[in-house]
This record gives sequence, structure tokens and C-alpha cells, in this order.
Amino acid sequence: MIPGSCERGTDVAFPGWVSTPQLQAADTPHSSGRFFTGFVLTGLAVLLMAWGFHAYDQLSAADREVRARWSQLESSYHHRLELVPPLVELVEGLPGVEVTPLATARAELVRLEGPDLSRTLEDDTRFQQLNAAQLDVDEALDALLVESREHVQGAEYRVLEHQLEALSARIDVERLRFNEAVREFNAVRLRFPAMFIARGAGAKFAEKPFVPLGS
Repeated sequence: MIPGSCERGTDVAFPGWVSTPQLQAADTPHSSGRFFTGFVLTGLAVLLMAWGFHAYDQLSAADREVRARWSQLESSYHHRLELVPPLVELVEGLPGVEVTPLATARAELVRLEGPDLSRTLEDDTRFQQLNAAQLDVDEALDALLVESREHVQGAEYRVLEHQLEALSARIDVERLRFNEAVREFNAVRLRFPAMFIARGAGAKFAEKPFVPLGS
């Protein structure tokens, strides 16, 4: 054997050299650390996405509830509006009965409603005008029923009176339910991260107004 040579299959350690197993062993902690960091960051991203989707679902559900309550209230408003002309016809001309305030309030409401009510909730000015006009109808209708009650005894009048009083009570309930739905929606949209979703959605998830309550 030549001096200084080594046998085949044996490793020779030179000063300053590090063998391959030692390099792998030295890299293992760093590789594990990078893998763990990546795993944690991925997990956090998934959790944030799930949180965001959950917040969007909550916001959408609250928005649907507001729109459903508004639809119920609109239906009651419309039904009452249809009963006003027959009432006016029955009591018009009776002594001490003034139909002009109710007829005027109804005409203004019809003008404000127009052909399309589907986007009333997105138009705050129109929303407030419509509900103010409904309060005018409330007041004028109550006054007309009080004035006419003593002068009309027919069955047709009594049926109309009963229907209108029942509708007025229903409208009061629907207003309360709508406002409760609005209160819940406005609270949901202020929570994190729903507040950022609401800002990005524009008018769809904008703060919703309350309806004024009658006296």
C-alpha cells in the first residue's frame, strides 16, 4: 500500500472539511423551522378566510332579514292604501266629516311611491319621505274614523273600519319588527371583520335607516 493512500470505502477526514451526514444534520433544524413557520402561516390564512366568509354570511343574513321585514311592512302599507278610497266614498259629504286630509295624504303617498319600490332601502331620502307620508296617512285616517264613526251605521262601513283598525295594529307591529332587524344589521356591520366587507360592498351593506313610529 502506498503511504498516505486510503483503502477503498473508507472516509478520510481532512482538517476543515465536514462530511455530508454532518451537513444534513446541521441543516435539519433550520429546515424544520421553515416548514413549521410555513405551516403556521398557511393555517392562519385559512382561518382568516373562514372568518371572513363567516362574517359575510352573517352580514348577508342580517341584510335579508331587513329586506324581508321591509317587504312585510310595504305589503301592509299597500293593503291599507287600497282601502282608503272606499272609506272616503262612504263618508264623503257627511256633516262634520272632513275627507280632504286623508285624500291629500294618500295622493302624496301614491306620488312618492312611483312605479318601483325595489330600491327604496338604498335611497335614504326617498325612504324618509315615504315613511313621513305614511305617518300623515296614520294621522288623517285616525281622525276620519273618529269623525265618521257616529254618522255611519252601515255594515259596509263597519267592515272597512275593522279592516283598517286591524291593519293599523299590524303596521305598528311590522314597524317594530323592521326596526329590530335594522338594529341587528347595523350592529353586525360594525363588527370585525364585517366592517371591512360592508365598506367594500358599497350601498348593499350600507347602514340602514329606521322607520319612524306612529304616535
